[in-house]
Amino acid sequence: MSQGSCPVAVAASDRPRVSVITPGVTESELAESISDPTARAAMETYRAVAMPADAIAAAVSFAIEQPAQVDVNEVVVRPVSVPR
Repeated sequence: MSQGSCPVAVAASDRPRVSVITPGVTESELAESISDPTARAAMETYRAVAMPADAIAAAVSFAIEQPAQVDVNEVVVRPVSVPR
């Protein structure tokens, strides 16, 4: 599964700022909706090191909370451990 980016528009005064938040493996209900047992098991294994969604929310908050003269262009958030 590829990692996706999520551009977040952050308006500051009259100049918009755009930050790209690229999350790594994140906890979700995705694996619960997979009907194929093999694919479901693979997804559960892949997500064994998943970060909580709060980690991504904190990255978005970080970008938004910067002063108007600061533009956070890109934030890559990944779990400490990665599936092998």
